[in-house]
Amino acid sequence: MCRGTAIDSDRFTKYEFLLLNDSSMPRFLLVVTLIVVVASTIVTTGAFVPLACRSCREYKQQQRIDAAVEKSSSSSSNSRFGVTAAVAGRRAGMSMQLKPSSGTAPPFTTKEEQENDKGIKVSPTAWKWPKAWPYNADYFSRKQEDSVPLNGPSNLSPIYDEKAVAALQEHYLRFLPPSATILEIGASAHSYLPPSIVPPARLVGIGVNEEEMNANPSLTERVIQDLNADPSLPPSLESDSFDAVLIANTMEFLVQPREVLREAWRVLKPGGYLIISFASKNRINEERQIKIWGTMNDDQRIWIVGSFIYFACSDGFTQLKGYDLSEGDSKGMMAGLSGKTPLHIIQAVKSEVPTEGTGEEQVAARMKAALWTASSMGAEDKALALARMFQVWKEASTEDAKEEVLVAVSYLPRIYDVLQEMGNAIPLQLKALLATRVATHFHGTEEELGQLRQGLGLTEPSAEFWAPLGKMTGMMNAEDKVLLLAECVPMHAGTAAEKQALSELIPVLEKVIAIVKAKCPDLNKTDAQLLAVDLCMTDFVHVSEAEERGSFVKWVEGLNEVDLKGYLQERQSFKGEAGVPGERGLAKAMVENVKESAEI
Repeated sequence: MCRGTAIDSDRFTKYEFLLLNDSSMPRFLLVVTLIVVVASTIVTTGAFVPLACRSCREYKQQQRIDAAVEKSSSSSSNSRFGVTAAVAGRRAGMSMQLKPSSGTAPPFTTKEEQENDKGIKVSPTAWKWPKAWPYNADYFSRKQEDSVPLNGPSNLSPIYDEKAVAALQEHYLRFLPPSATILEIGASAHSYLPPSIVPPARLVGIGVNEEEMNANPSLTERVIQDLNADPSLPPSLESDSFDAVLIANTMEFLVQPREVLREAWRVLKPGGYLIISFASKNRINEERQIKIWGTMNDDQRIWIVGSFIYFACSDGFTQLKGYDLSEGDSKGMMAGLSGKTPLHIIQAVKSEVPTEGTGEEQVAARMKAALWTASSMGAEDKALALARMFQVWKEASTEDAKEEVLVAVSYLPRIYDVLQEMGNAIPLQLKALLATRVATHFHGTEEELGQLRQGLGLTEPSAEFWAPLGKMTGMMNAEDKVLLLAECVPMHAGTAAEKQALSELIPVLEKVIAIVKAKCPDLNKTDAQLLAVDLCMTDFVHVSEAEERGSFVKWVEGLNEVDLKGYLQERQSFKGEAGVPGERGLAKAMVENVKESAEI
């Protein structure tokens, strides 16, 4: 249970949300789905929106955004951001359906790929993922939690046998340029680089065993760091600075694989290679391996590592492939029993980050790229939020305003970090509405995020603002409260006039609610609170002159019942407009430039 203030409705009881978190559907069920599917393949080989908007013009703009998003979501699958009928299908339980044919494996590779890409086992089009990160913390627990030294006592012997080394060197030769700049994560005594690129232009090793790295003659730089304690790479490793990132026999020890892989993505040059290799014969320090590693066979581990890459950066990596470079009797079910080293590789290429272009196609790509590494946003979160932000961008009237929307997209991950603390208590659509409304007026401060937590009831609501605001708006519906919350949060870091207006809002709102009830006794509490809040936000909070704000209550007292109900009817008329498809701009402009959100 958690305290709530600004969002209590029929769904959310006042001051007490029932968080429908992982306990309602354990994440391990999603993991089981992944395991079962992979194992089988191995065996078979616009409601009311105006509240808190700044003017009637923005009310209508918000309705056009809602209508366009809704239209594009239901019209076709050709959505830039993946709000498609396929999403509804996945919600009905059709996610991750690999359909093996009778007696044979699904076509994870084509014959042409097998002939031209040695050892390929899983091609870029074969991967299938659940719509959200499917692992809980237990899968990354270890029998022995310390990581230093990662491999216990120094081990200067190679993990791979000669044939495995030769296969890995041949693979490196295919993809690494002769004068490559390389980062090796989990570096030790051997880098297994082919002689033709030794020494490389730069080979930075990052690991925990200094003696092992000192014994590696290929390394040009050495960094001692436990990535399980801090997955962030040192600032000296600059963004877009390496041709390749190599991770050999290390993934099984990483308790935060996504965070490490995001850092790998950061330091890679666009077009650079991430190459991860592992050998099931590695029995060194099994007690420090993550739990999930010990429950899988090698084929399954390929998919697990692939999922780490996908959920780390989604489309930030492309050409994701899995390889089996094992030889002869080191393959298949008998792998490892022969004494030979089974060798498996998962690799991907860093996508080009679009940074220029003002056309719709370019802007959509730039927005998507801004969320590639947003760990707190699932595929559906991204699709819903980006559809809204794209429509806001289209509605912007100036180039400066359009650029501000692109900046606002970059704020979404930080806002979703907070919203994810609510678990499933807020529906996806409502979460997207709240996040995008906050982002469009966000100043990027921690103060705003703190206010958001208070408004959501994640932390103790302030007695001066959020607690009384929650009480006075208790009968409003959830969507209206979301919009009120989204409007108030950025104002806490706004101008001096905005901060002053917020400090005066609570007593003014209390008076206006009383006036509305007295003049319109037949209004229900929901409409009375809604009208009072709307009047206050439009004609009081957003008035910069203190003298004009001072006359607001007197102005409301001068309104009669007809006036007040007229304002209410005017606001409700926008609700009617939202039910009719507005501009078809978003749906009309959208073309298929992204893959389905559940696939790579």
